Amino acid sequence: MQMKQKRFRKGEFGFVGITVLGAVILVVLYVFFGHMVGSGEDIGKRQVCKKSVEMSTALGSIHIEPKTIEGKVYNFLHDPYGNAVEVDCSTSYLNFKTEESDAVKEIIANEMVSCWDEWGEGKLECFDIKDNNYCVVCSRLTFEEEVEVNNFIRYLRTHLAPYKDKTYWEYFMGTKVENFEPEYYDNSELRQFDTFKTDFPMAVMFIMEKDAYPEREERTISGMSYGSLIGSTVSTIGYLFLGPVGVIGSIVTFTAGGATIGYVLGSDPSAEWDARVLLWDYENIKDLNCTRLESKTTPLEVVQKE
Repeated sequence: MQMKQKRFRKGEFGFVGITVLGAVILVVLYVFFGHMVGSGEDIGKRQVCKKSVEMSTALGSIHIEPKTIEGKVYNFLHDPYGNAVEVDCSTSYLNFKTEESDAVKEIIANEMVSCWDEWGEGKLECFDIKDNNYCVVCSRLTFEEEVEVNNFIRYLRTHLAPYKDKTYWEYFMGTKVENFEPEYYDNSELRQFDTFKTDFPMAVMFIMEKDAYPEREERTISGMSYGSLIGSTVSTIGYLFLGPVGVIGSIVTFTAGGATIGYVLGSDPSAEWDARVLLWDYENIKDLNCTRLESKTTPLEVVQKE
């Protein structure tokens, strides 16, 4: 029996084709605009955080006050007048899948920029550091692939920060650095230890501490004092910069057992406090001598020590 070949009636194939094409376009638009909406939400969240930090510190620096609840002592944030403070910031928990070293550098650098921007770029006396240090966990970063990252500081010096029209280095320094000779980095221990792997969860944190630089020099590559925050078992090697208006900037690596375990970047215009953005092993935040602020949702909460 001879099978008859089915023929599409006029317009039938066109209708099917248009339907399929329309479905494909909808999927593409969903993916494209879904990504844009997600990015927009993230930007909006960070802007809310930034404004909240400005408003929360308008009356003065924030401090912690203990309160006993059902026999247990909890710490809460207050302004100088004893009013409870709620900072509308939260910690971002981000996971990435990439095998490219430069992609890892960009991700980390951008997160550090966002954290530094949200907390006033070192220009705000956010916390009362007379008797305490503070560590705000802006984001927790994990990478599915183990990637070896070298010359992170060189990357900061040679690449532009997003929306800043300046390099990451210049942004964190707070001023345009025109007289920094590459050999200060290339011929120093800083380059030797400027390497790490993405085999551990990383914390990007805004930190404020006391007496970080009791004696400020114009330019040094040497050990730097972060003893009140980090502890004496960790070595510090870095670059200290005094700008034209007295602005202190620094890029420092922290090493232990011959391996790099963290970076600190930033500058501040005041001799009254020291503010930086810190990249650290998330699992070892507990070893830092600071009050830890972290929360999946707003407002930001003080992490109670066990």
